[in-house]
Amino acid sequence: MNDANKPVGKPNPENVERLLDRLKTRLPFLPNDLNVETPLNQLDFDSLDRVELFCAMSDELGTKMDLQQFQSARTIGDVIDLISSPKGDAHVVR
Repeated sequence: MNDANKPVGKPNPENVERLLDRLKTRLPFLPNDLNVETPLNQLDFDSLDRVELFCAMSDELGTKMDLQQFQSARTIGDVIDLISSPKGDAHVVR
């Protein structure tokens, strides 16, 4: 497996940009200016787009996350935080 196909792994400052670039390539409906502060509710997603983003992020990060936790996220950064949290400790503070 070459680097372009390897999961990004747990997010850190060095690979968050790589993750965002790979998501934009994989999901062309995402805006070019996507960043960790991008609110999910401003992405004009339908339910299928949201599930595609969920699956893509899980694949790219080489991990699994709970769909309910994903649905509680308000920004791309929230999703990254959920994935980075130890299992069972993931939550989004509102």
